[in-house]
Amino acid sequence: MPLMNAASSGYIVSNVLRKYIFILLGWSVLVGGSLAWNIYQETKETLSMAVASARTNINKDIIFRKWVASHGGVYVQPSDTTPPNPYLKLPDRDVVTSKGKSLTLMNPAYALRELQSSVGKDSAIQSHLTSLNPINPDNVADAWEKDAMQRFEKGVKEVMELQQSDGQSQLRLMTPFIVERDCLKCHQQQGYKLGDIRGGISTYVSMKSYQADEHHRKSTQTLSHGLIWIVGLVGVGAFYRRERYLNFERRLAEAQLRESEALFRNYFELGQVGMCITSLEQKWLRVNRRLCDMLGYTEEELTRMTWSELTHPEDLELDLAQFKRLASGEIEQYSIDERFTHKNGKVIFTHLTVSCQRKPDGTINYVIASLDDISDRKQMEEQVRQLAFYDVLTELPNRRMLNDRLAQALALSKRTGFYGALMFIDLDNFKPLNDTYGHGAGDLLLVEVARRLTTGMREMDTVARFGGDEFVVVLNELEENKAEATSHANTVAEKIQATLGEPYEMTLPDGPGKKIVTHRCSASIGVVMFIDHEATQEELLKWADMAMYQAKDAGRNSIRFYEEQV
Repeated sequence: MPLMNAASSGYIVSNVLRKYIFILLGWSVLVGGSLAWNIYQETKETLSMAVASARTNINKDIIFRKWVASHGGVYVQPSDTTPPNPYLKLPDRDVVTSKGKSLTLMNPAYALRELQSSVGKDSAIQSHLTSLNPINPDNVADAWEKDAMQRFEKGVKEVMELQQSDGQSQLRLMTPFIVERDCLKCHQQQGYKLGDIRGGISTYVSMKSYQADEHHRKSTQTLSHGLIWIVGLVGVGAFYRRERYLNFERRLAEAQLRESEALFRNYFELGQVGMCITSLEQKWLRVNRRLCDMLGYTEEELTRMTWSELTHPEDLELDLAQFKRLASGEIEQYSIDERFTHKNGKVIFTHLTVSCQRKPDGTINYVIASLDDISDRKQMEEQVRQLAFYDVLTELPNRRMLNDRLAQALALSKRTGFYGALMFIDLDNFKPLNDTYGHGAGDLLLVEVARRLTTGMREMDTVARFGGDEFVVVLNELEENKAEATSHANTVAEKIQATLGEPYEMTLPDGPGKKIVTHRCSASIGVVMFIDHEATQEELLKWADMAMYQAKDAGRNSIRFYEEQV
């Protein structure tokens, strides 16, 4: 019976693990949510910075235009890049100073467009002054700007959009131009009035540098959140291990005070080996299905019995001795190989393990046992033993077993003072049978000889096959008087001789059918008496063999005793 552990911790670990899995999932969701929020904020921040740059650029253009407008325009020296404005129809557009220098008037729109043109196409921020009704063709609006200005007329104050151009992302932002008093100087003839929307300023902001900075900031956020998550993971793991350990210790302490039922269920439901709980009075209190199957009894039948009733009588004494040591507290468990008797009478070989569960005061609460069926293993061991110590054909002990039995016989003779006898038997007329009918017929005869030799022999005596057609008989505990012992041995030899001399009938295969062969075979027997280790095993076998050959020389079918005193 397997030892009963103090507590089963599997369900404890799973509950604690489940709890911390949820905690870890919550932590992951929290950190992941924070990361997603910060990523979102970084994206908004990137757009906000780009919009701020665009607005700043537009405000700069507006301030510049207002400054020019507040001065009524500015006069500059005309050049190839700044020719007189052909679209400005004012009488004082071109003037000559008192020193003869030619100057041309730049109105606010013309000055602003020149400023915007000077930035260059490679600049990250560019602006464009436009109108739905431009005087200067360079100020013609594109489709997006036209749509924005139409929306301005509907009351929209600002239009922005992220666009892709040549594989690059850019922000376009546009604000309206409201007609002011200074604007009427140049645009009154177009029909504008104060407060009208004359056009707008659009700006292009390349997102490349902003997005690169955004990527860096997002990477920093991801890394920092990853580190925070790992720190949390380590902390959760540490708390999990601690709580699992504390729970295990607590459950273990509680389990030592718990009644047998909880422990019984944990182990008995496995069903791999026979298991039971018994009392100190050897009663079966609880048994599992496997034990019932092993012993052939129902649970109800077993609980009305004691385990000693089903223990093999030869094993009961050892088991009771160990059980007594367990009950007295000398040992806490024991394991032995023990035989039990099946309901049908069959002997079951088991490996028995017995332990006990004690109360706090040290007394036994109950005894738990496991029985592992090792019948197959024992059968294999017996088969190996049979091959090692027994003749395959006749199933009699072979020479190795004979040596062991002879040694026991010599020791017994020395201990008791009784004579023993060793008989060496050789079959006469055996070879002609083999020559005539083959070895199959010879094998059948040898098997029958073995049967006849063992029939009527005492359990303490040994019949062995020595080899070929030679057999050995060892007789134990004949008589203390040599003459009487010799007479007893001679009587046994004569019975053997008579038994082996009876005809043998053997059924042999004959083509598609069978035939019965009758054969007569006598025996030459050599006998040597022994007592008190006066000779070695080798000497006894040699002397018996010599006596057997004397019987052969005397005409066979004879009995001869070794004459020298042993």
